[in-house]
Amino acid sequence: MQREEIYDAWAPDDGVWSDWVKPVLFGSMPDDFEPEAARLDDKWLRLAARIAAAGPGPRGGELPGAQGVLRGIALSGVGYRPVPLYNAVPHGAGFVELDSVMSALASGAAKLAPLAPSAPPAFLLDSRRMDTRALPGDVAAYDNRSVARLTDFPSPSRLTRAGFQRALLIQAVSERPPTPDLEAVLLEWQRHGLELWRLAADVDEPARPFVLQPRPWFARARAWLLRTTPRQRRDGAYGRFWRQGS
Repeated sequence: MQREEIYDAWAPDDGVWSDWVKPVLFGSMPDDFEPEAARLDDKWLRLAARIAAAGPGPRGGELPGAQGVLRGIALSGVGYRPVPLYNAVPHGAGFVELDSVMSALASGAAKLAPLAPSAPPAFLLDSRRMDTRALPGDVAAYDNRSVARLTDFPSPSRLTRAGFQRALLIQAVSERPPTPDLEAVLLEWQRHGLELWRLAADVDEPARPFVLQPRPWFARARAWLLRTTPRQRRDGAYGRFWRQGS
Protein backbone atom coordinates (compact mmCIF):
# COMPACT_ATOMS: atom_id res chain seq x y z
CA MET A 1 0.00 0.00 0.00
CA GLN A 2 1.15 3.53 -0.75
CA ARG A 3 1.22 5.98 2.14
CA GLU A 4 -1.84 7.80 0.76
CA GLU A 5 -3.75 4.51 0.82
CA ILE A 6 -2.56 3.81 4.36
CA TYR A 7 -3.74 7.23 5.49
CA ASP A 8 -7.12 6.74 3.77
CA ALA A 9 -7.57 3.44 5.60
CA TRP A 10 -7.15 5.20 8.97
CA ALA A 11 -8.98 8.40 7.90
CA PRO A 12 -11.64 7.43 5.34
CA ASP A 13 -13.36 10.25 3.49
CA ASP A 14 -16.75 9.35 4.95
CA GLY A 15 -15.52 8.86 8.52
CA VAL A 16 -17.18 11.15 11.06
CA TRP A 17 -13.95 11.38 13.09
CA SER A 18 -11.42 11.44 10.23
CA ASP A 19 -10.76 15.18 10.62
CA TRP A 20 -9.00 14.46 13.90
CA VAL A 21 -6.51 11.92 12.49
CA LYS A 22 -3.00 13.42 12.57
CA PRO A 23 -1.21 13.04 9.22
CA VAL A 24 2.37 13.51 10.47
CA LEU A 25 3.51 9.87 10.67
CA PHE A 26 1.70 8.97 7.45
CA GLY A 27 3.45 11.80 5.61
CA SER A 28 6.79 10.67 7.06
CA MET A 29 6.54 7.18 5.56
CA PRO A 30 9.10 6.66 2.77
CA ASP A 31 7.93 5.43 -0.61
CA ASP A 32 9.91 2.19 -0.20
CA PHE A 33 8.76 1.64 3.39
CA GLU A 34 8.63 -2.05 4.33
CA PRO A 35 7.05 -2.25 7.78
CA GLU A 36 7.11 -5.24 10.06
CA ALA A 37 3.81 -7.11 10.15
CA ALA A 38 1.41 -6.01 12.88
CA ARG A 39 0.64 -9.03 15.06
CA LEU A 40 -2.55 -9.22 17.09
CA ASP A 41 -2.44 -11.90 19.74
CA ASP A 42 -5.17 -12.98 22.13
CA LYS A 43 -4.12 -10.32 24.63
CA TRP A 44 -5.24 -7.50 22.34
CA LEU A 45 -8.47 -9.26 21.39
CA ARG A 46 -9.34 -9.83 25.05
CA LEU A 47 -8.57 -6.19 25.85
CA ALA A 48 -10.80 -5.05 22.99
CA ALA A 49 -13.65 -7.18 24.34
CA ARG A 50 -13.24 -5.64 27.83
CA ILE A 51 -13.22 -2.14 26.35
CA ALA A 52 -16.34 -2.80 24.31
CA ALA A 53 -18.11 -4.14 27.40
CA ALA A 54 -17.71 -0.76 29.14
CA GLY A 55 -20.69 0.65 27.24
CA PRO A 56 -21.11 3.29 24.53
CA GLY A 57 -18.86 6.31 24.30
CA PRO A 58 -15.51 7.53 23.00
CA ARG A 59 -12.32 5.77 24.06
CA GLY A 60 -8.95 7.36 24.69
CA GLY A 61 -5.87 5.24 25.17
CA GLU A 62 -2.43 6.01 26.59
CA LEU A 63 -0.28 3.01 25.72
CA PRO A 64 3.43 3.03 24.85
CA GLY A 65 4.52 3.04 21.22
CA ALA A 66 3.05 0.53 18.80
CA GLN A 67 0.93 -1.02 21.56
CA GLY A 68 -1.58 1.78 21.09
CA VAL A 69 -1.85 1.04 17.36
CA LEU A 70 -2.40 -2.67 18.03
CA ARG A 71 -5.10 -1.78 20.51
CA GLY A 72 -6.75 0.43 17.88
CA ILE A 73 -6.70 -2.36 15.29
CA ALA A 74 -8.27 -4.75 17.79
CA LEU A 75 -10.95 -2.17 18.66
CA SER A 76 -11.91 -1.83 15.01
CA GLY A 77 -12.98 -5.47 15.22
CA VAL A 78 -15.54 -4.64 17.93
CA GLY A 79 -17.00 -1.58 16.22
CA TYR A 80 -14.73 1.35 17.14
CA ARG A 81 -13.01 3.72 14.74
CA PRO A 82 -9.34 4.13 15.82
CA VAL A 83 -8.20 7.76 15.52
CA PRO A 84 -4.37 8.12 15.62
CA LEU A 85 -3.31 11.35 17.34
CA TYR A 86 0.46 10.85 16.91
CA ASN A 87 1.66 14.34 16.04
CA ALA A 88 5.47 14.15 16.24
CA VAL A 89 8.09 13.71 13.53
CA PRO A 90 10.06 10.43 13.62
CA HIS A 91 13.84 10.84 13.63
CA GLY A 92 16.79 8.53 14.20
CA ALA A 93 18.10 10.86 16.92
CA GLY A 94 14.66 11.61 18.35
CA PHE A 95 13.89 11.76 22.06
CA VAL A 96 10.86 9.52 21.42
CA GLU A 97 11.16 6.44 19.19
CA LEU A 98 8.36 6.54 16.62
CA ASP A 99 9.50 4.15 13.88
CA SER A 100 7.65 1.26 15.52
CA VAL A 101 4.46 3.34 15.68
CA MET A 102 4.79 4.30 12.02
CA SER A 103 5.44 0.68 11.08
CA ALA A 104 2.36 -0.51 12.99
CA LEU A 105 0.18 2.11 11.30
CA ALA A 106 1.42 1.01 7.87
CA SER A 107 1.14 -2.75 8.35
CA GLY A 108 -2.08 -2.48 10.35
CA ALA A 109 -4.00 -0.54 7.71
CA ALA A 110 -5.00 -3.73 5.92
CA LYS A 111 -6.20 -5.27 9.20
CA LEU A 112 -8.71 -2.55 10.05
CA ALA A 113 -12.21 -3.96 10.07
CA PRO A 114 -14.86 -2.32 7.84
CA LEU A 115 -16.77 0.19 9.93
CA ALA A 116 -19.79 2.44 9.58
CA PRO A 117 -18.87 6.12 9.05
CA SER A 118 -20.40 7.01 12.41
CA ALA A 119 -18.62 4.29 14.42
CA PRO A 120 -17.60 5.65 17.85
CA PRO A 121 -14.03 6.91 18.08
CA ALA A 122 -11.07 5.39 19.90
CA PHE A 123 -8.34 8.03 20.20
CA LEU A 124 -4.77 6.69 20.17
CA LEU A 125 -2.00 8.45 22.09
CA ASP A 126 1.58 7.41 22.86
CA SER A 127 2.07 7.40 26.63
CA ARG A 128 5.76 8.24 26.05
CA ARG A 129 5.09 11.47 24.16
CA MET A 130 6.15 13.80 27.02
CA ASP A 131 8.70 11.53 28.65
CA THR A 132 11.45 13.81 30.01
CA ARG A 133 13.49 10.71 30.93
CA ALA A 134 14.26 10.45 27.22
CA LEU A 135 16.33 13.63 27.27
CA PRO A 136 19.75 12.72 25.87
CA GLY A 137 23.10 14.25 26.63
CA ASP A 138 23.73 15.00 22.96
CA VAL A 139 22.68 18.60 22.30
CA ALA A 140 22.29 17.77 18.60
CA ALA A 141 19.49 15.29 19.33
CA TYR A 142 16.04 15.78 17.89
CA ASP A 143 13.32 16.91 20.28
CA ASN A 144 10.13 15.22 19.11
CA ARG A 145 8.27 15.23 22.39
CA SER A 146 4.66 16.27 21.90
CA VAL A 147 1.51 17.16 23.79
CA ALA A 148 -2.18 16.56 23.27
CA ARG A 149 -4.30 19.69 23.29
CA LEU A 150 -8.00 20.19 23.79
CA THR A 151 -8.34 21.13 20.11
CA ASP A 152 -6.85 17.76 19.10
CA PHE A 153 -10.11 16.15 20.22
CA PRO A 154 -13.74 16.77 19.36
CA SER A 155 -15.31 19.30 21.71
CA PRO A 156 -17.45 18.03 24.60
CA SER A 157 -20.55 19.43 22.90
CA ARG A 158 -19.63 17.58 19.69
CA LEU A 159 -19.38 14.33 21.63
CA THR A 160 -22.66 14.84 23.49
CA ARG A 161 -24.42 15.70 20.22
CA ALA A 162 -23.22 12.31 18.95
CA GLY A 163 -25.11 10.74 21.87
CA PHE A 164 -22.16 9.98 24.15
CA GLN A 165 -22.53 10.36 27.91
CA ARG A 166 -19.29 8.79 29.08
CA ALA A 167 -15.66 8.58 28.00
CA LEU A 168 -13.34 5.66 28.74
CA LEU A 169 -9.63 6.14 29.48
CA ILE A 170 -7.46 3.09 28.69
CA GLN A 171 -4.06 2.95 30.39
CA ALA A 172 -1.22 0.45 30.52
CA VAL A 173 -1.03 0.49 34.33
CA SER A 174 -3.91 0.69 36.78
CA GLU A 175 -4.55 3.77 38.90
CA ARG A 176 -1.90 5.85 37.17
CA PRO A 177 -2.88 9.53 36.85
CA PRO A 178 -3.41 10.72 33.27
CA THR A 179 -0.52 12.64 31.78
CA PRO A 180 -0.90 16.39 32.40
CA ASP A 181 -1.94 17.26 28.85
CA LEU A 182 -4.62 14.58 28.68
CA GLU A 183 -5.74 15.44 32.19
CA ALA A 184 -6.61 18.94 31.00
CA VAL A 185 -8.74 17.45 28.21
CA LEU A 186 -10.52 15.03 30.55
CA LEU A 187 -11.23 17.75 33.11
CA GLU A 188 -12.85 19.85 30.39
CA TRP A 189 -14.97 16.89 29.27
CA GLN A 190 -15.95 16.22 32.89
CA ARG A 191 -16.93 19.86 33.44
CA HIS A 192 -19.27 19.60 30.46
CA GLY A 193 -21.07 16.57 31.80
CA LEU A 194 -19.23 13.59 30.32
CA GLU A 195 -18.82 10.79 32.85
CA LEU A 196 -15.26 9.45 33.06
CA TRP A 197 -14.47 5.73 33.25
CA ARG A 198 -11.11 4.00 33.42
CA LEU A 199 -9.72 0.61 32.41
CA ALA A 200 -6.17 -0.71 32.81
CA ALA A 201 -4.54 -3.19 30.45
CA ASP A 202 -2.44 -4.78 33.20
CA VAL A 203 -5.33 -6.11 35.31
CA ASP A 204 -8.23 -8.29 34.22
CA GLU A 205 -10.95 -6.10 35.73
CA PRO A 206 -13.94 -4.30 34.22
CA ALA A 207 -13.95 -0.58 33.60
CA ARG A 208 -14.93 1.61 36.54
CA PRO A 209 -16.15 5.22 36.81
CA PHE A 210 -13.91 7.79 38.46
CA VAL A 211 -13.97 11.49 39.23
CA LEU A 212 -10.89 13.39 38.14
CA GLN A 213 -9.79 15.96 40.72
CA PRO A 214 -7.66 18.97 39.71
CA ARG A 215 -4.12 18.85 41.03
CA PRO A 216 -2.90 21.32 43.68
CA TRP A 217 -1.83 24.70 42.28
CA PHE A 218 1.89 23.92 42.41
CA ALA A 219 1.36 20.61 40.59
CA ARG A 220 -0.79 22.41 38.00
CA ALA A 221 2.01 24.96 37.50
CA ARG A 222 4.53 22.17 36.91
CA ALA A 223 2.11 20.42 34.57
CA TRP A 224 1.60 23.65 32.63
CA LEU A 225 5.38 23.99 32.25
CA LEU A 226 5.65 20.42 30.96
CA ARG A 227 2.85 21.02 28.46
CA THR A 228 4.40 24.20 27.09
CA THR A 229 7.98 22.91 26.71
CA PRO A 230 7.38 20.98 23.46
CA ARG A 231 6.75 23.55 20.73
CA GLN A 232 4.94 23.00 17.49
CA ARG A 233 6.43 23.80 14.12
CA ARG A 234 4.59 25.97 11.63
CA ASP A 235 2.96 22.89 10.12
CA GLY A 236 1.57 21.89 13.51
CA ALA A 237 3.87 18.89 14.05
CA TYR A 238 6.41 18.49 16.85
CA GLY A 239 10.09 18.17 15.97
CA ARG A 240 13.16 20.37 16.32
CA PHE A 241 16.86 19.93 16.89
CA TRP A 242 17.74 20.34 20.55
CA ARG A 243 20.73 22.53 19.73
CA GLN A 244 18.65 24.98 17.68
CA GLY A 245 15.92 25.45 20.26
CA SER A 246 13.40 26.40 17.59
